[in-house]
Amino acid sequence: MASDPIGRAAPQWAADLWLALLAGPAAASLQLSLNYALVKWACRHGGAWVLWTLTAAFIVVSVIGVALALVHLVRTGDRHPATQVWSTESRRLLAMTAVGLDALVVVFLLNSMIALQVLSPCE
Repeated sequence: MASDPIGRAAPQWAADLWLALLAGPAAASLQLSLNYALVKWACRHGGAWVLWTLTAAFIVVSVIGVALALVHLVRTGDRHPATQVWSTESRRLLAMTAVGLDALVVVFLLNSMIALQVLSPCE
C-alpha cells in the first residue's frame, strides 16, 4: 500500500482530502436546514442563542476543512512513492479547490451570523 508523506496509508490521506473538500458545503447545507427547522422554536422560546450556536459550530467545521486542505496543499510537494495512486498535480488541485470552497463557506456562514444579529427569529 502506498503511503503519504504525512505518514498515513493512501486510502487515509485520500479520505482526509475528500473530507476537507466536502466539510464546507456539508456544513453550509446543514446550517441552513437546521436554522430553518429551528426558527419557529427559537421564536416561541426566545432561543436565538441556539441558532447562533449552530452557526458558530458549523463555522468551526468549515475552518477545520480549510486547515486540513492547507495541510494537504503544503504536503503535496513532498516526496512520495512511485506507486502513488494520484499525481501531485491532482492532489494539489483538489487541495486548492477545498481551501477555496471551504473559505467561501466560512464567509457565507459569517454573513448568516450578521443576519441573525440584525433580525430576530420572529421576524
